Amino acid sequence: MEQILIKSFKAIVNKEERPINVKKMTVLMGEQGSGKSTVAKLVYFFKTIREEILTPFIGNFLVTEDNLKQVIEGQIYSYFITLFGSSRRLTNFEIIYTYANDEFIRISQTETGELKIEFEHWLSKLNKAIGLNRELKRLDNAFGDLERRERDRFVNGIVKIVNNFFGSTQLNLYLPASRNAVISLGNHLLEIYSKLDNNLSASNDKEAHRYMSENDIILLKFIQYNRFLRNKFLQSGNFQTFIEDEKELNPELDCTDSEKILTRIEAVLKGHYLNDSEGEKLTLNDNQFVFLQNASSGQQESIRTFQDIFLHVLYGDPVFRVIEEPESHLFAAAQKELIESLAILANKNPESQLLITTHSTFILRVLDNLLKAFQINDSDAERIIDRAAWLNFDEFAAYNLVNGEIEDALNQEFKGVDARLFDDVTQQISNEFDELLNIQYP
Repeated sequence: MEQILIKSFKAIVNKEERPINVKKMTVLMGEQGSGKSTVAKLVYFFKTIREEILTPFIGNFLVTEDNLKQVIEGQIYSYFITLFGSSRRLTNFEIIYTYANDEFIRISQTETGELKIEFEHWLSKLNKAIGLNRELKRLDNAFGDLERRERDRFVNGIVKIVNNFFGSTQLNLYLPASRNAVISLGNHLLEIYSKLDNNLSASNDKEAHRYMSENDIILLKFIQYNRFLRNKFLQSGNFQTFIEDEKELNPELDCTDSEKILTRIEAVLKGHYLNDSEGEKLTLNDNQFVFLQNASSGQQESIRTFQDIFLHVLYGDPVFRVIEEPESHLFAAAQKELIESLAILANKNPESQLLITTHSTFILRVLDNLLKAFQINDSDAERIIDRAAWLNFDEFAAYNLVNGEIEDALNQEFKGVDARLFDDVTQQISNEFDELLNIQYP
């Protein structure tokens, strides 16, 4: 089973050494500062190590049997420091990530504060990639059509070997909190992107850490993806035309679920998305529109998440997504539409996985209903909640982070979210109201 075990890392203490299972949908609940983002970033880190390991194999570097361990260790080390800062600032910690195929990577801290990375047990499985890398280097200065096709074949072979090792072909993305800021910044985004990119390209780790925060690489990748989404919809101009264009290219394409997503998008946006030569807009009633840059924070916050859901539901790609605070800036009804859309995305491909961080007990109630609908598995339930959004309890995990500890947030007997997460705050508010009534009517 895919899982992460975290011991004494930043806000996470985990004295009971409880692992977090990474399932089709995993939810992290907790107060501010409880460590939700730390756990999410760690899972994202281990999920995307695959991409970091690929880089030297398909780049301008010769990987050999003699330097293989050093190369991979260097990639993992640099990536960890970029995401989490120097290990010398941390206490004695240990993190073990076990992948779906039972391979694992262990990262811990030595007595001198250095990182210790354990992965040697699977090095031999990359030997074939070394041979393909050698062939790639042979073609470095060859530019003919045959050589280019051969080069592509070698690159695809390396990608397949590494993907098979990690047991994943997922497309990975971290959607950080405050997504609306990326929209509202408009033209200033290019300046920010350039600064982040320059910082990331600093000549060495020591220099990079002088200028970069731990969240810069996640923000940089999200800004890149923000630009991709904006350009992706430029030709079609809107969601409906996008569907029609794709169906013209592939008449067999099943657009049923993507059309369901579109209905939810327009319910949340309270208008229609339009992308033309003037820029991105939301068209409202009576032919009025507002530029996306000037739209409400809720519309800005949700549009990129919805575009991402729409695309990958349409194409059926296997994805891994971290979504921080999906409830942010959204009214309760809109939160429900977004969560059900995310559930449809998770169900679209057997390999897809979502990790959600939230403060909202309302979101947990929505998820609890999706679990209950799957459990009932009846046509009457389908009239209430779309079957495409139902969640299988066996493929769902939820945890509450409290005072550095990790608590299972599921009720195994009733196969749902533990009701205590809803009741504690509700009971406190109810008690306060009763006390106020006693004052008013002694």
